[in-house]
Amino acid sequence: MIQRFKENEVDYENWLSEHPTGFVFNHFGGSLVQYNYNVIHLADCHMLRRPTDEGRRTIIEKICSTDLNVLQQEVKKFREDSYVFCKICTK
Repeated sequence: MIQRFKENEVDYENWLSEHPTGFVFNHFGGSLVQYNYNVIHLADCHMLRRPTDEGRRTIIEKICSTDLNVLQQEVKKFREDSYVFCKICTK
């Protein structure tokens, strides 16, 4: 199942807590050539919890799922293959 969070910090933080083994797509948007800004993270990635982003993490849309394949299928609907995996958490 896909969950989307835009300007909804509380529900996003709850989802992260409830699904620590899930996946988060940080959807910056932009053109398809700007793939490196659109990143899939593991839900427990510390990059998703940087203190400097506190209270404004969902200004950038977060698309979340517990199933990586389902998340990738959703992302490909609007990004094609124009995204990357986090180099920190998905090594």
